[in-house]
Amino acid sequence: MRKLKVCHIVNWYPNPWNEKEAIWTQRHINGLNDLADNLVYHIQVRKGKFKFHSYSNSKTEHALILTTKTDIWFLKEILTTLMVIYVLLFKIKRKQFDGFNFHITYPLLTYSRIIQLFTGRSIVITDHWSAYHFNFGVQKKLRRIQRIFKNKNLKFICVSEALVRDIESFSESKINSSVVPNVIDTEVFQFRPKSHVRNQIFMVSYWKYPKDPIFIFEVVEALVEDGKEVELVVGGFGPLQETMEKWVMDHGLSEIIKFSGKLNSSEIANTMADSSVFVHCSDYEVASVVCMEAHSVGCPIIASNVGGIPEYVNDSNGVLLDGKNREEWKEAIVKVLNTDYDREKIAATGGSRFSEKSVSEKYLNVLNTIFNSDQKARV
Repeated sequence: MRKLKVCHIVNWYPNPWNEKEAIWTQRHINGLNDLADNLVYHIQVRKGKFKFHSYSNSKTEHALILTTKTDIWFLKEILTTLMVIYVLLFKIKRKQFDGFNFHITYPLLTYSRIIQLFTGRSIVITDHWSAYHFNFGVQKKLRRIQRIFKNKNLKFICVSEALVRDIESFSESKINSSVVPNVIDTEVFQFRPKSHVRNQIFMVSYWKYPKDPIFIFEVVEALVEDGKEVELVVGGFGPLQETMEKWVMDHGLSEIIKFSGKLNSSEIANTMADSSVFVHCSDYEVASVVCMEAHSVGCPIIASNVGGIPEYVNDSNGVLLDGKNREEWKEAIVKVLNTDYDREKIAATGGSRFSEKSVSEKYLNVLNTIFNSDQKARV
């Protein structure tokens, strides 16, 4: 059977400036490598001294990046569009592909109807971005971005149903969409038959808004005041780190709340396996990869009932909480600490949903359906 030939044009991707940038996009694409013939072009305008950067990581993975000091949205959109057209005209053989998969809608497809003139094939967009939920952090309507989603020739693949709702609310229009979740490395994030440390709570993230670690600190402080013997292990780093460490020092909780710093995937998975519960308080999450990782390890989860988290966290594997009521979060932690969860079953359910094999097969089926139906329509 002939493999599907897909050209992936990505806006975020691991790069020399940040080797972990949008690693979830790379995982989506890599998962298809045994199932499809992939070509990747990373096209991006990013902050830095003015310079064009062109490089290849392999025969099938290339990059064209412009660093510039400009922060003007419109200029970035134009530059990105010109770079996409350049690649389509001069860097690839367009007709060899069954279709084009753009990863992250904006700014790659700000002028989607123009881009379509140069592809000659179906365009699918795989999106992960929470910016739609927050209207890109501005008050005004963003008509140029909204207009992309009114192009009915575009098909969308979103990592959660919540993201579909966000895009439709932001754009004020319905989109033709499918849902394919993020890939979790289940070779690392898998069940470990070991005894977890009783009453150890764990949380890890890149600490910036919309995460709210200080609220969890307040909940743990309240538990300690109630005489509960608990310990909170905090992994990760980010803009909130200094504030977090100062809060713990000021409240005299250094023996209860312990910072483990930046952790690699194996260290995160081991700490999840060691812990009685994983907690995640956030004002919004499109999907929350870190909660998916806890699910795949089999660690019960207490999380904010926001975005895509309720699509996989439920009574069988944890507790969802609306808002930030300290008493409710305290009660939830005590409940989970006193509940004997089937951690192996939780891990099996998470692994079957988020493994590379499971996600990639679903991803390929969606791409096949879209590209084949569009090819028939062109005949």
